[in-house]
Amino acid sequence: MFYVIGKSYIGPNPQQFLDVDTIEIRNAPEVHPFTGEALERGASFAYNDWVTVSHGEFETLEDAQAELRKRLVRLVAARGGMG
Repeated sequence: MFYVIGKSYIGPNPQQFLDVDTIEIRNAPEVHPFTGEALERGASFAYNDWVTVSHGEFETLEDAQAELRKRLVRLVAARGGMG
């Protein structure tokens, strides 16, 4: 299984953390730091000014890569394109 996980800064100093958001493919789900449970698709938690979001569980690497591309396209479009 493959998991697409995103992390973003949501704290009070966004100018300090420009372009530090990440989205990655992992071979294990993100685990909630307080409950120890794996995050389901769409679930999130915030801790120390960072939010972690699960974008889903995928059978194949290709499916996970397709989800990651979809998320990146949306992000670029939301930020006004590439240039």
